[in-house]
Amino acid sequence: MSPVPRPADQTLAERKPAEFHLQRSRYYLFARLLLAVVVAVLIVALPLQLWALALGLAVVVAVACWFVFDFVRQPSERLIVLDARHNRWQWTPGFGDGKHNVLDLELAPSQFVTRHLLIVYFRCLEGRRIVRIIPADSLSRQQHRLLRMLLIERAKRR
Repeated sequence: MSPVPRPADQTLAERKPAEFHLQRSRYYLFARLLLAVVVAVLIVALPLQLWALALGLAVVVAVACWFVFDFVRQPSERLIVLDARHNRWQWTPGFGDGKHNVLDLELAPSQFVTRHLLIVYFRCLEGRRIVRIIPADSLSRQQHRLLRMLLIERAKRR
């Protein structure tokens, strides 16, 4: 709930710009590691020669190590809703590491919104597409709820 009451005719899109700071997601890391475990179990279950089994498991372990390394070195990101009504957003990957590469974006027509997971599809002004997977633990509970509400409200306006 918002601590400040708002007029009934004012929507989320008419409020001031919202800023979201995306952090590393442990849920996403655990899902990727679970995938590596499932693949390892499938490799062990296959009737393979010993050298092929060892090679397959070595590749799975290397990929799992890469997942952890990628998680550790992942910088935070910033997503700003400049004007939700006119579909103006900004994304700053690597926010906080001194390299501010700000991208002006607009939302694609459809999004995937659930209580625990948001998959947000953007288009850069140059035409490139960007997909952001936002699990619930990558934002605070209030920010995740606000972003969900913004996306749902946009879908209702369409």
